[in-house]
Amino acid sequence: GKVLMTTFELDGVPFQALNGGPYFKFNEAMSQSIDCKTQEEVDYFWEKLTEGGEPGQCSWLKDKFGVSWQVVPEQLP
Repeated sequence: GKVLMTTFELDGVPFQALNGGPYFKFNEAMSQSIDCKTQEEVDYFWEKLTEGGEPGQCSWLKDKFGVSWQVVPEQLP
């Protein structure tokens, strides 16, 4: 059968996910954030996550699955 609910951990942070079926789509109400120490890290994650996705503004993007991400430098120049 189909999974209705699952729990998982990413980088030590627990998550719980529900199967919303075809009625509920990803949107900006939920986003993942990646803190980057260097510009090289920003560029790496930006390139990988926008592949097949959509770049946005001010460090926001959507990956190929429609998940919103924020790729953020720890310090702004």
